Amino acid sequence: MSLNLTEMWVANAQQHDVRQPMTGVFRYETRDPVRGPASQCALRVKYFHPHRQRRVTGFSHIHLAPPGGELPFSYDPLVSDQNPDPWRGPLVLFFQLVAAQSWTAVTTSQRISNVLARVIEVA
Repeated sequence: MSLNLTEMWVANAQQHDVRQPMTGVFRYETRDPVRGPASQCALRVKYFHPHRQRRVTGFSHIHLAPPGGELPFSYDPLVSDQNPDPWRGPLVLFFQLVAAQSWTAVTTSQRISNVLARVIEVA
């Protein structure tokens, strides 16, 4: 299957409030029929900050339809019980579509698209 992330817009990217969900819109395209687990996939984001040792990953579950389209995404706020004081400043986000047979906490996911990176400013 050939799935491509083509565009990515993150709302409030210049001044993201850590107490608010991170939202936005992405575009994708495919030349192949999308069925099975790939049609019910997730847009995964991995956060990178040079001063953070711990990996942070989020999933926004979505449904794809060929030949492509534009879909919204939403991730939990960066502030949480496990992360009461998140980092501030530039944050690199790596987005990729992934599929899995089961979405349990210990499942492994299959990468089904290219990676798009964006930088936001965390306030």
